[in-house]
Parts: sequence; structure tokens; C-alpha cells
Amino acid sequence: MEQDKITILDVEEDDFYEVVDLVGGVSEADILPNFSDEGKASFLQSMNENIQKTFDRTRFHCVKAVLNDRVVGFSALRDNEYLTHLFIDKEHQSKGLGKALLRYMINNPEVTSVSLRSSINAVPFYTSLGFECTGPESNVKGIRYVPMTVPNNTTNTKHLTGIPTSPNKQTYQFEIKDNPSSK
Repeated sequence: MEQDKITILDVEEDDFYEVVDLVGGVSEADILPNFSDEGKASFLQSMNENIQKTFDRTRFHCVKAVLNDRVVGFSALRDNEYLTHLFIDKEHQSKGLGKALLRYMINNPEVTSVSLRSSINAVPFYTSLGFECTGPESNVKGIRYVPMTVPNNTTNTKHLTGIPTSPNKQTYQFEIKDNPSSK
């Protein structure tokens, strides 16, 4: 079976609604079930505004993963140090795409460490990539998260090796691995 190819590109203004759809769909399935009613309302009320802020290229580097002209992944890094978004379409989770997007984002000499607020369901993913919890699970307006960080060095990002990178180009091809759990 031939592998599908995903291209990672910088986001453009006209990607906004497709990114909102992606983030909304993934959030509904994976994140919102972990929030109180107050957290769900707070998250949904601020979601579009928070995504729109990431399109500010003076503070954010944002990329999308595209398969067959469809956005299947989105990531945003603020000020080269804080990961605000990493969302992968449900159909493409557990195939290495999240890891590839993260590697693409931090493969930059200006990025010396990365911090984030992990959703409860994503803590094992980030831990497997060398991130460490920097505080206990927190809850702000019903939104649950765990603060995490990882230095950008070869010791703590060893799990990110072997993923093709292209630090001097804006795009690269990533082959989706078959998901053994879907067979």
C-alpha cells in the first residue's frame, strides 16, 4: 500500500476557518470531555479569538499539515518558546504526525526550550517526547491542564529523532505510518 504524503506549510490567513474546524472537532472529542460545564463554555467562547491571535506572525510561528488539500494538523509556537496549539485530526492521530509537527516547530536554533499547558489527555504524548511536568494539574475557569516543559537539546528530544526536518525550507513531505491499532 502506498503511503499518503502530508505537507507541512506555514498557515495563511485564508486557512483560519479550516483551522477552527480542526481545533473544534478535536477539542470536542478529546479535550472538552475533561472540562466542567464552565470550562467547556469558557474554552468555546475564546477558541476563535485564541486561534486568530496565533496568525500574528510577529509573535507566532504557525504551521498546518495538509493532506489532499485538507488541513489535518495545526501547531502554533509563540515567541519561540511557548506551544499554544498542537492539534491533529482524529483520523490521523497515533501515526507520528503530532511528533512531526512538534519536531518541525522546535527544529530552530532560536528555540532553546518549549513550555506548554497540556490538556489532560495529551500528557502521555508529551511525556513520551521528553516533556516534564513543571507543576500540578491546574484548573482555571473549569479548563484543566498540566504545565510542561522540555529543553530543546539532543538529550530530551531524542524521541523526536528520525523525523525528516527541513530547517531551511518551508515544506517537507511526511509519510503517514499505518496505525496498528486500527487494524
